This record gives sequence, C-alpha cells and structure tokens, in this order.
Amino acid sequence: MAGPSTSVLFVCLGNICRSPMAEAVFRHTLIGSPIAHRVTCDSAGTAGHHVGEAPHRSTLLVLREAGIDTAHRARRVTRDDFDRFDLLVAMDAANVASLREIAPAETRARISLFRDFDASSPRGSEVPDPWGNPMTAFREVYTLCARASEGLVRELVARER
Repeated sequence: MAGPSTSVLFVCLGNICRSPMAEAVFRHTLIGSPIAHRVTCDSAGTAGHHVGEAPHRSTLLVLREAGIDTAHRARRVTRDDFDRFDLLVAMDAANVASLREIAPAETRARISLFRDFDASSPRGSEVPDPWGNPMTAFREVYTLCARASEGLVRELVARER
C-alpha cells in the first residue's frame, strides 16, 4: 500500500547556489529509498535576482563531481508554494524570516532549517552561502547538503511507519 506523498521546497536567497544543490542532492539521496516515488521536490529563492538562470557554475561543477545532474532554473518563492509544498526547507535564518513574512496566515506548510535534519549539527545551524567564495566553500555546502538530505530522508521514512 502506498503512503501519502510529500512535497519539499528547498529555499535560499537567489536560488543558484545552495537551494538547487540541496534539491539535487536530496533527489539523489532519495534514490532507492522506500519513499522515492512518493516525494517531490523543487527549489526557489526568496529574492528574484537570478530568475531563469541555471545554477552557479561552481554548484554545477560540485554536483558533477558527485555524479549528480540538474536541469534547474532559478525561480522565486511564491505564496502558492505554501499550498503546493508540505515542507519549505530554508538554508539560513534570513530565509526562514523571509518565508514567514510571505507565508499566508492559513498555511499548513512547515518551515524548517535544512541542517536541523542533520543530527550531527547543532540545532539552528545554517548552510553558509558560498557565492563569491572559492570552490572549497561549494564543496563544504555539498557535504552539509548530503548530511541534511540523509537525515531528511530518514525522517520522512520514519513518518510513514
């Protein structure tokens, strides 16, 4: 018997570095899990600076190094996203604050920090913005996304039990 479906939106500021990486890594982490066919995901930014752009070249390079592809194009979070997604996963506290500002009062969508799904991270930890930094910063973001993705998949699987 199939369980309920879950939808997750990953959110950062511009939707070209952290959130598209988080989305791609999460999709990859889902492969082979018992919930893979019941989870949908996307990513968006709280600002519209990069709408329509591909992810940052360093994001794409780090994903390629890990054997992960993405065809994402940046978009901005909309009020409709609070109806379309069960969980909005923010990369930092500023993203959480922006999401709370635009969330409809009646939303049932849950807003969480991504690293709160990583048991090895202190509660409230953020995924730092690598934009304008060297490749090492993008690789660190990848590592943080991988850990948090594993924790999020574990939580979603546990919820269905």
